[in-house]
Amino acid sequence: MVPSGPRPVGVRSRRSRATTITSGAGQSCVLHFGKAWCWGYNAYGELGDGTTTNSPVPVPVDTSGAMAGRTLMQISAGATHTCGSRPPARPGAEG
Repeated sequence: MVPSGPRPVGVRSRRSRATTITSGAGQSCVLHFGKAWCWGYNAYGELGDGTTTNSPVPVPVDTSGAMAGRTLMQISAGATHTCGSRPPARPGAEG
């Protein structure tokens, strides 16, 4: 019997250099050269694009505000959230 539901598929692209891929309960994200792109369910803002609109295609994560000019190092998705982290600032470089 073949199980129903999602199946993983291979993706081949010369342009894709994802450093991290993560999935939550209904959303998935990829980290690509320090920028995050997410797609899927977005009722609680999981995609990080400033909306609560679901997206079947990757949308860029909004990096204004505290993330302005920063490069993401990690990304992790949970049930109804997605978190990213940036490199620590050098002492005296902020403030």
